Amino acid sequence: MNITIDQAIHIYAHGLRHRRGQKASVLARQEAERLQAVGDHEGYEVWNLVALQIEELDSADKASKEKH
Repeated sequence: MNITIDQAIHIYAHGLRHRRGQKASVLARQEAERLQAVGDHEGYEVWNLVALQIEELDSADKASKEKH
């Protein structure tokens, strides 16, 4: 089974958010910074996308809770 990078980002964002809750996006950004520091620019971009996906999920949940 092959998955795209977008699917992998989506899967990892959901998993990290499930395991780490509100700390997930901060942890993803820290990992991005760590990778940038060692010169892994592709890893840096991917982890920033994971953080962004987590933040979007958090925003959607917050908006949903505010409606109720």
